[in-house]
Amino acid sequence: MMGGLIYMAKNPKAAWDFVNQASGEMRHRFNAQDRDIYDTVRSITLTKSPADRIRHFAFHMIGGMDKAISNVVWLGAYQQALKSKPGDHDAAVIAADRTVRLTQGTGSVKDMAKVLNTSEVLKLFTMFYSFFSAQYNMQVDLTRKTVHDITDGEWRTLLTERLPQWSYLVVFPAIAGALLTGQGPAEDEDKTLWA
Repeated sequence: MMGGLIYMAKNPKAAWDFVNQASGEMRHRFNAQDRDIYDTVRSITLTKSPADRIRHFAFHMIGGMDKAISNVVWLGAYQQALKSKPGDHDAAVIAADRTVRLTQGTGSVKDMAKVLNTSEVLKLFTMFYSFFSAQYNMQVDLTRKTVHDITDGEWRTLLTERLPQWSYLVVFPAIAGALLTGQGPAEDEDKTLWA
């Protein structure tokens, strides 16, 4: 992901244009990153009242932030896929699209978890759930891999791969979220113990 972040930071417009040109999924992600945003934007687009035009732009900040983050993830996955199969642009695009779907969620019907697309009643409990569905699936997958490593006695893999993966997926986001919302350690509190 760091490679994607560096590429995006050097020339954001060129990176944005490259991702949109290379990937049909990413080209349309701006309005389809979440089921509820997708449904709302689609229904607003069908009407033409002045208020609906204003509402349509209310989602631009959310869509823009999601697109920027997804572009970084996409570029990182694309570069990683090219390292494993040099010169295979099409395979790298497929791998990058898949990585974004699995890590960031999507509002496309083909990619939604069943709980997101079952009934109107369940929609009440799963509003803006696309990302959390993707995160839950990553945690389930990582749990299976961790249990497999423990069962097989793969202690080296557990320390060199699973521990960092759990840190990136659960620990660092929790710490960053607390710091960003002003819930960090108190002045007299040990920062390591707080974390």
